[in-house]
Amino acid sequence: MAIGGFNNNGGDLSLSAFEQYVAKGEIHYYIASGGGAPGGGSSTSSITSWVESHFKAVEIGGQTVYDLTQRA
Repeated sequence: MAIGGFNNNGGDLSLSAFEQYVAKGEIHYYIASGGGAPGGGSSTSSITSWVESHFKAVEIGGQTVYDLTQRA
């Protein structure tokens, strides 16, 4: 599921909805994009902040990945 769509265009999923998907086990991994949405303050950056503060990061092939079943 592309939360911010491609290049952060479209797919504006709210943090609340994302948290519900995670709680139900419907999203297992979160891959940090490294880029932010233009202008900041998007739901994507809110989701990223929430994931970073609640789950452990692992580096895989130079990409930061979070296992949303493993709390930090």
